[in-house]
Amino acid sequence: MRFTKHFTTTTLLLTALVGVGSTVAQEPPAPPSKPAAENDALKMFVGNWTCTGTANLGPGKTAKIKATAKVKNELGGFWQSYVYIEQKTKDYPMAITPWHLGLGTLSKKFVRDEFQSNGDHATGTSTGWSGDTMTWDLELQIPWAR
Repeated sequence: MRFTKHFTTTTLLLTALVGVGSTVAQEPPAPPSKPAAENDALKMFVGNWTCTGTANLGPGKTAKIKATAKVKNELGGFWQSYVYIEQKTKDYPMAITPWHLGLGTLSKKFVRDEFQSNGDHATGTSTGWSGDTMTWDLELQIPWAR
């Protein structure tokens, strides 16, 4: 009787360990081999651009800006890189430079990381186009607000 009980306990323990071992040994799913179709919504940005506009520098203060942008697909088309350079002027001493944009594989949101020439950083997400507008929720570090 004692032998049977010991044998049964050992058999259950080995069966449980084999089940755990086969679960742990499974390989993770393969990463996507190509960008999601949603990334096609960004193709229109690829190229060289010139921009003019007005920057908001704080309450009641604006400055005219001129900028260039060079946009290209990178990393197998999963991301776009933007080299956006604003001309510095007496009224506008800052320039924002490289940033990256693409579709987050898990979040299914567009994500953006911006690295500014003054050492600051911005990051954000967008759910995509709504008509002809893409709205971003950005977390910004604003140098003049320090």
